[in-house]
Amino acid sequence: MNFPQSSSIKYRPDINGLRALAVSAVVLYHTFPLLIKKGFLGVDVFFVISGYLISKIIISELYDNSFSFVNFYIKRVNRIFPSLFFVLFFCFVFGWIALLPDEYKQLGQHIKSGAIFTSNFLLLNEVGYFDKSADLKPLLHLWSLSIEEQFYVFLPIFFYFVWRIKFNFLWAILFILSASFYLNIKNSSINLMSAFYLPHTRFWELLCGSFLAIIEINRKINFDKILLTFNMLENTFRNLISAVGFLLLIYGFFILDDNYIFPGAWALAPVLGSMLIIAAGSGAYINKVFLSNKFFIWLGIISFPLYLWHWPLVSFARIIEGENLSVKIRIFIIFISVFFAWVTYELVEKPVRFGKKNKGKFFSLITIAIAAWVTGFITYENNGFVSRGNVKKNIENLSQFSMPDLTKNHEICLKIMGINYKGHCLYFAETHDLNKLDYIFIGDSHGEALSIGLFDQENKKSFLSLGLGGCPPLIGVDRFNQDGSLNCKESFMPAYDLFKKYDFLNTTLVLVGRYSAYVEGTGFGAVENMLVKPGHLHIQKNGPRSNNENNTYKNIFYDGLIDTLSAISPRVKDIIIVLQIPELGFDPRLCVSRFLRASKFDCKIPKEDVLIRQENYRLLIKKAAINYSNVKIYDPIDFLCDKENCYPIKNNNIFYRDSDHIGALGAKFIIKDMYNKGYLN
Repeated sequence: MNFPQSSSIKYRPDINGLRALAVSAVVLYHTFPLLIKKGFLGVDVFFVISGYLISKIIISELYDNSFSFVNFYIKRVNRIFPSLFFVLFFCFVFGWIALLPDEYKQLGQHIKSGAIFTSNFLLLNEVGYFDKSADLKPLLHLWSLSIEEQFYVFLPIFFYFVWRIKFNFLWAILFILSASFYLNIKNSSINLMSAFYLPHTRFWELLCGSFLAIIEINRKINFDKILLTFNMLENTFRNLISAVGFLLLIYGFFILDDNYIFPGAWALAPVLGSMLIIAAGSGAYINKVFLSNKFFIWLGIISFPLYLWHWPLVSFARIIEGENLSVKIRIFIIFISVFFAWVTYELVEKPVRFGKKNKGKFFSLITIAIAAWVTGFITYENNGFVSRGNVKKNIENLSQFSMPDLTKNHEICLKIMGINYKGHCLYFAETHDLNKLDYIFIGDSHGEALSIGLFDQENKKSFLSLGLGGCPPLIGVDRFNQDGSLNCKESFMPAYDLFKKYDFLNTTLVLVGRYSAYVEGTGFGAVENMLVKPGHLHIQKNGPRSNNENNTYKNIFYDGLIDTLSAISPRVKDIIIVLQIPELGFDPRLCVSRFLRASKFDCKIPKEDVLIRQENYRLLIKKAAINYSNVKIYDPIDFLCDKENCYPIKNNNIFYRDSDHIGALGAKFIIKDMYNKGYLN
């Protein structure tokens, strides 16, 4: 095969303008999400640009026989490391001052992953019911940088192999691109988070840029003379495809809504839009007039540090001030992000990228990366440095905001159960004889949270706790999300099957759940506006979905409760239905003093609001329980509330882990209250 000679890689001011457009969309989405509904698609624009530029460099150097793996990676290190590790250093220092122990511990884990570009894998593993809101992870945005760096490891090796065997670059790219796109479509319908975070389901976006680079290189070499003959037609065509590209980006940023599965096929909108804009060339009217203006070029030049800076500032602000930031704070974050980005580019990135070339600079950056990884590792292993004076001075038991590590107990529990169980599984007893259990807790995440309080009781009663977060603990009831069933049946039927296998006539069953969420179909308060939306949290009878008008949330809940009590009450000593703890509607961390903010001393919710929220499910439980002599109802509101208000913190004791889950200390107090009132014995 005859290889063409490399064309010179000319500077494209409009590509810097396209970078500016992409980063502006991302920043505005994170600060004013209602203004630009899908601004995060700017990341997909970055993917295409990166694939295009990197591929053009590698292929051109291969054609010139000047490609070097060492030089390639040195340039990547000089480009990425200075700004990245400057931002990581800032996050570590600011976190030391402002974050609580569990927050700082998680930040350490994210610094560690960010330093070696594996943030996407970490975030995928963190996805779960008890995972913190994405808004409270200052380094969440490094997932995209990790995918790009993983692509930079893969691409030069792939291109070099194709070049050595003299295979066609275009066909090779099309094959890998098609495979990646297929996996994206397939995974998006099965596991949306894996499709979002895994490299092999996102590489196709970068490879679209590679495809464009290969087409451009070969076209310039083989077709320039022909195109000159039709110069006027070519300019018209360039203007047309540039305009279509912009329309696709506008469609993606402003029109795509939450009902579209992303990435999936809808990621084609920003990807094709970016490809068309780049393919149009710098001479296209929109590219020349709009993207190539001086401000957009400048903003594009600092786009990388701007992307790095904006999200930690947004996240730290939300951690300190709460989810609903004021307009003034949001505007301030935008301006300070741009300022920090400019300073970082001028004082940190430029001297490294464009200063004198020497091996010492490269090894210094590698040393900094290793130091960052070690720092993150130590922070994580030391549980966020609980001994920091700034986090101890107000409340001593800050660890209550985090969930205890129950991994070992979970593993022991599964061995005792002897089944493949998907939900939580906790066990405490001197023997492994399930017939001699004092209590069995069955519930959603609220059941797991409350059962934790049994670990520290003086009487050391034996118990088993089973269930799954987000699933009502009722026979015949499932819960569906936007992307399909949570398979509640698979988690609860093995739990209820135990009552057919063992004698539990001396055992008390405790049912715990977030009942109001199932009956109402919504979360509660501003803190959940981005997590649980109306219609996205709904229960249904197991089996095919039905359009039966009688299948309201109330009817489904009540029927499931009756079925559960009827099936289990003859097989146990007692059934205790624990009513739901008050949902706060705000993050209880706001009740703690921290950097730049005094504690929220009026940290409470009116008891009347709680009772209104819980009115419907309480009536249903009371109606059902009256038919069974061994069914009792325990109300934790009597412990957590006074006559007027309910509180997440009392007398320096933190009772809540988050806006609707009881913490380990609160669970201990409630279990003790249940003992004192005779519900548990």
